[in-house]
Amino acid sequence: MLAGGGHTIGAKESDKGTTVAGGASPGALTSAYMSAPSHGTSKAKDMSFAFGNTADQLANNLCDRTMLKAISLLGIGFMSIFLVGFLGVYHNSHSIKAAKFKITSKDNYPSMIDILLSNINGREIAKNLRSFTTLPHSAGTKANAKVAEKISKLWKVNGLEDVHYVKYDVLLSYPDYNKPNHLRILDENEKILYTTKGISPPLIPKEQSAEGAGIQWLAYSANGTIRGQIIYCHFGRKEDFERLNYYGIDPKGKIAMMRYGKIFRGDKIWNAEMAGAIGAILFSDPFEVARDENVYPNTEWLPNVGVQRGSIMHGRGDPLSPLYPSKKNLYRSKTIKEAMTDHVIPTIPVLPLSYSDAYQVLSYMRGFVAPFDWQGGINTTYYLGPDMKENNKIEITVHSSLEIRTIRNVIGYIRGTTDPDKYVILGNHYDAWIYGALDPNSGTAILGEVARGIVQTMKITNWRPARTIIFCNWDAEEYGLIGSTEFVEEYANLLSQRTVAYFNVDNINSNHSLHVNTVPTLYQFMAEISKLIPNPKTLHDIWFKTFPSDISFLPDIPSMPIPGGESDHVAFLNYLGIPVADISYKYELKIIYYLLV
Repeated sequence: MLAGGGHTIGAKESDKGTTVAGGASPGALTSAYMSAPSHGTSKAKDMSFAFGNTADQLANNLCDRTMLKAISLLGIGFMSIFLVGFLGVYHNSHSIKAAKFKITSKDNYPSMIDILLSNINGREIAKNLRSFTTLPHSAGTKANAKVAEKISKLWKVNGLEDVHYVKYDVLLSYPDYNKPNHLRILDENEKILYTTKGISPPLIPKEQSAEGAGIQWLAYSANGTIRGQIIYCHFGRKEDFERLNYYGIDPKGKIAMMRYGKIFRGDKIWNAEMAGAIGAILFSDPFEVARDENVYPNTEWLPNVGVQRGSIMHGRGDPLSPLYPSKKNLYRSKTIKEAMTDHVIPTIPVLPLSYSDAYQVLSYMRGFVAPFDWQGGINTTYYLGPDMKENNKIEITVHSSLEIRTIRNVIGYIRGTTDPDKYVILGNHYDAWIYGALDPNSGTAILGEVARGIVQTMKITNWRPARTIIFCNWDAEEYGLIGSTEFVEEYANLLSQRTVAYFNVDNINSNHSLHVNTVPTLYQFMAEISKLIPNPKTLHDIWFKTFPSDISFLPDIPSMPIPGGESDHVAFLNYLGIPVADISYKYELKIIYYLLV
């Protein structure tokens, strides 16, 4: 129950009831297969990996001293935002101009800042992380419900008020864990020349061998088997299909093979469907994901059998109830058939491949040689197709199902004093494609410790925030930002009137520098807050050095890109116009798909 007006976000209910995986295997591609073509810089050379101690050591990197410092600083940063800024200073919500203010000097908050800094414990974050990531926990599963229970219990122990679930019944997608998806290359006599396994071997067997963890799949892919010719469509962008049309190559009735990158994977499938493709293959090219001398576990680069998982739904929120919350027994504006007709859900089978398997497919393709700028990091010539060597054919089989499942957002509060009906919201999602040790549960672990740290500071200082803090752990983010979108749809009027700002933390990408995607309204605020946090001088120093200003009229603030559409801040910003900040720790802007997920 929120203070002041007495509004409750979510009826009280009992709390008891994007991703990559891969590893090495005997027979993995040799360095000769993966050496870069002459025009590129890919160097994915070392394809043999030791399991044992090396992998175990790398797996524990989130808990080493340097990473603990990073996650501790991020936690401290969130607490500073609340205590020093939005909970006591910042009052210009929804301003369309950059705020013109200075955060009060640290000298005016000596005891508060010191107590605040002392109340974040990196070891507690590491303990939370271990607790949340013992099993794969995709949305709608019993394993994910258990993670929600752990979060709820942790928040209650840490002192949050009115911790409860807000539930929705939404359409989710699942693979058949007993029948892995696969691709086969067939000769003209139906002889099988090559078959993918459809399962990624674990890098760390003792920690990553849960049943179903290695299944390679994409959420919302259509079910079925298709066979035909194949077209290489580069990144699957609209301009890529236009270029194929210019070359006189028609994807209609064929399988579209596309690289990850440049645009959202769901948009690639949409474009392929609009071009008439009967199926699709998505693969990670080493030119984008393995450009170092070697790969995981020696570096963060993707190994040859790693496969990117994700959702290919073309939209956000429950696909059967656009713009309205998906509550039990409420009317749904779309059927599954209508969602497919509108291409919100794909109508074609889609299969993700490793670059090891992609090599096999590309090496059998013929037809026109792909343009120079379409060549990639696999050491074979990329052809456009649709011809194949010796009239071979491609067959892909996808086993999937669509099911209505219950998801649960976990909500908790710290009630404000003078402005209890004004909300500062901090959110993270907790569902994962597999274990979620980076995306998203590094952020989940931080959120739990931030709650503990703020409550502990309140106990020590007898201080209480002016505004109400709402803590939100979202469900089903990986499927298409479903939990947060449904929440915003249900409470749109209340949130738009009362929310000062929404802060999102998804995952830790590095241990080097703070990185913030935010709106211009918050530029100055975020920059000034960072000057209050030691690292070792201030957090701002490293942030500005790593990401210097790219705005001529704001030369003294770090670069802060406008938030994109990749996490739970989207509904708050795009639907309601609420100022948001998506906060992480990273070294560079290059997107890397990690394995510990």
